[in-house]
Amino acid sequence: MPYTELLSRTGRILWRHKSLSLLGLGYVIGGGIIGLIMQIWSATNPMSAFFRTMTSAPEPERFLFDQFTTWTQPLNLVLAVVAIFAYTLLVWILAAISEASLIQAVAAETAGRPLQLSGLLRAAWHSLGRLIAIDTLVYFPLFLVSLAILLISSGGLIGFILYVSAGSVTQEWLIIGGMAIWLLLMVLFFASFLIGLVTVFIRQLAFRAAVLNDLPLRPAIRHAVTLFRRHWLQMLAVLLLIYAISQVIGMLVGFLAMPAQMFNMFRIMQLSSGPTPPDPFIFLEQPLLVHVWMILVTLAGLAVSTLTTTFSSVFWTLCYQHWDRHDTDRD
Repeated sequence: MPYTELLSRTGRILWRHKSLSLLGLGYVIGGGIIGLIMQIWSATNPMSAFFRTMTSAPEPERFLFDQFTTWTQPLNLVLAVVAIFAYTLLVWILAAISEASLIQAVAAETAGRPLQLSGLLRAAWHSLGRLIAIDTLVYFPLFLVSLAILLISSGGLIGFILYVSAGSVTQEWLIIGGMAIWLLLMVLFFASFLIGLVTVFIRQLAFRAAVLNDLPLRPAIRHAVTLFRRHWLQMLAVLLLIYAISQVIGMLVGFLAMPAQMFNMFRIMQLSSGPTPPDPFIFLEQPLLVHVWMILVTLAGLAVSTLTTTFSSVFWTLCYQHWDRHDTDRD
């Protein structure tokens, strides 16, 4: 089956079952909610008020130090760590359930079964443990490479500073050492890119093997690796296609923010050309209309991200079914 047919079939499924977009919301709700909260917070708590309070304080440095010590109290740090962990875990679970539900929806559509959100969510909850385990196992090599990059870059920087401060190394050896560290980091960055790319493919395939074929953890990953070896070039084309679609749609959403940006630019030019110097912090303040517009743009971006993510998940599932059937018929 050509991939153009899979694309059109994806569009037909989403058009016929518009409620699937609610499942795709679980993918993007984490980042979308954070962006929405930040927009609302900036509208109700302008940064200019903080800076004006700081500059009007008798000792601005003391004001900043007091703010820092308040936020870094042990109890505040513990609460922040717990909140971040709980939020990350909740977003992770929501994303896994959303993806599993969308995969189940494609399977039901292919088999001609009726789609019910409650049934899809129950089936997704049944496979949640395996999906979390797949995520943990598949992303572990990428974590190791990222850790190696962090250790080498920080260790190289500290060593470079110590050698320079000691003055016991010639300029030639400093250049050679710096180039060696730079080359090693480039190799690690390239390796992390390749590992990350393979990780994305294996994860997409293993999720669908666990949900569609009801495979346990290790058989699902082995099946994903087998499919990847046979169809990696097609998977790369699918990834590039989805990336191109998301970039085009993201640019269209970005155009929605242009009126607010143009308004701010003209406002800054008008304030700067006045006879008296404007308050330096007034540039941090925006009219209520701009805040409302940016909140609407954030909501529009959340809706578009939901649609594109849902489209991507359904398309990957149809591609997986196509590749899996192809290999089964060949074997």
